[in-house]
Amino acid sequence: MILFLKLFGFASIVVYASNTVGTIVDEFDYRTHLLGAFVGGLLLAAVTSLPEFITGITSTVIYNEPGLAFGNIFGSNIFNLVILSVMDIIFARKIIYSKIKEIDKANKLSILIYFIILIPFITNILLGTGILNIDVNNEFFINFQNAQILGFSLLSIAILVIYFISAKTLSESDDGGDDDGRKQKGKFSKHSGRTITLLFIFWAGVLVAAAYFITGTTNDIAILTGMSASFAGALFLGVATSLPELATCYTLVKLDNYEAAAGGIVGSNIFNFTIIAVVDIFIKENIIDLIVNDPAVSQNALTLLILGLINSIILMLALMRKKKFHNKLVYLVPSVLIITNYVFYLIISFV
Repeated sequence: MILFLKLFGFASIVVYASNTVGTIVDEFDYRTHLLGAFVGGLLLAAVTSLPEFITGITSTVIYNEPGLAFGNIFGSNIFNLVILSVMDIIFARKIIYSKIKEIDKANKLSILIYFIILIPFITNILLGTGILNIDVNNEFFINFQNAQILGFSLLSIAILVIYFISAKTLSESDDGGDDDGRKQKGKFSKHSGRTITLLFIFWAGVLVAAAYFITGTTNDIAILTGMSASFAGALFLGVATSLPELATCYTLVKLDNYEAAAGGIVGSNIFNFTIIAVVDIFIKENIIDLIVNDPAVSQNALTLLILGLINSIILMLALMRKKKFHNKLVYLVPSVLIITNYVFYLIISFV
């Protein structure tokens, strides 16, 4: 019980710090007149993903539990889209998706990353069942999977390349970055730019510290309950480290800054994938082999990847729809489906 109270306490700190960061980011958006998708997708996403980044390193280096790291990454990504869906339902009258213009390209890039990570799974399944009529120990496949450049696997390199491409797409504005005229003063407008920057750094530091302690508490819970590290990472770490996205998304939607809110979610998902490259540096095993072939990681990872891919595709289709809706229930179908997928994951994981 004490461990869960500790987790709740650190999570509360994360929520408060994240809410403050979200308000500061909105102030940056107001003062700099940058595109909201860029501010949310890069600046906000990087900060709100600090807990995932720190827990990824901590669980790998200190606790030697890469399963926690992967469960956290994939679990956070699926939960992040649930956050956006919940905001869409809570603020249904605002019809959020119809006002988001700049996130579609970045979301499609996140879908591409899902496909790239799933390729080794698919290949292993085809080889293992003999569908390709190729020996499972095919030398070319093994050499390709184990190939590295400057210590990074081909998977890590592909993810990093796509991240930089997404950064470029988020920095491009179709309308001059005015965000539909949403610019308004915030609670930090009375402060100087230097003060706001220092506040931003301070609260980002608080996020990092809280994330470190959340990782240790989650590892203790996994040991106490007998859960697999991967599932504990997806359930506890994935939710706890996504609290910054929850708090900032809620704050920005209330401020009618939909581009920054959605950019923070989608950008955070792409940034989370880059943590795989960071983990790649600290582990001795081949990262592709670890994700795909380690029984303690692969089953939960495959489930999360498939559901995450489905939810990202649902979001893509939702953003591509016509912008005017007369029936709110029809409009909310994508968000309901995304939430249902996450509930399905929880059910099959506990059964």
